Amino acid sequence: MLFGGLLVLLYNVAVMKFRVRRLRTAWPNASVLQLYDARETLLLVADFGTPWLPDVERGRVRLARPNGRVVGWLNLPEGKEGRGVPGSYVLVRDDAVYGLISVFDEEGKRPYFFVEAEQARWLVTGHRFSPLDYGIFDEVPASMNVYADPADSISSEPIGRVWETAVNADLHITLPGEQLAFASFITLALAYLINHTKKRRA
Repeated sequence: MLFGGLLVLLYNVAVMKFRVRRLRTAWPNASVLQLYDARETLLLVADFGTPWLPDVERGRVRLARPNGRVVGWLNLPEGKEGRGVPGSYVLVRDDAVYGLISVFDEEGKRPYFFVEAEQARWLVTGHRFSPLDYGIFDEVPASMNVYADPADSISSEPIGRVWETAVNADLHITLPGEQLAFASFITLALAYLINHTKKRRA
C-alpha cells in the first residue's frame, strides 16, 4: 500500500495537469479562457477583446491572475484580430520576451505548433482524425522542411498531451513536471492559440 502511494506521488510530481475552460462572452471578437490546475484551483485568465481592456492593450492577449494582476502578454501579429492564424506569437513576461509560439495551419493538413520557452523546444502536433487531440514532443529535428507531416519526424513518445472533452469542450493538458518555471503561463498561451486555430477552421 505504501509502495503504491509512493508511485502515485511520484507520478503527480512528474506530470502537471491543467484544464482550460472557455467562457462565453457577449462580444463576438472577444475571448476569455481560464486555466485550472489538477486541484481545480483557478491559476490564470487569458483575456482578449473585452471592452474593459484599455486601448493600449488592443492586439494582444492579457494573461492575469484571478485578482487581475497581469502576469504577461501574448502579442498577436498586427491585424490578426486574435485568431490563431499561421504566424509567430511572442510571449512577454516582466517586460522581456519569455517565449515564442509558432502556428502552422495549412488547408488540408493537420495544424501544428512550435513552442520555444526557457530551455524547452516542443512540437505540438495533432492527429489526422482528431483535430483537437495533440501530442507534445521534445525531440524536435533542427529542420522540419523535409517532412510533409511533422509527426513523421518524431520517433519518441510524447511528453505531454492536449485533448478536448466531448461533454463540455474543455481543453485538458498534461506536461512533464518541473521542466518549466512558468508552465501555467506557456500552457494558457498555447491553449489560446489551439482554441483559435479551431475557430478559424470552423
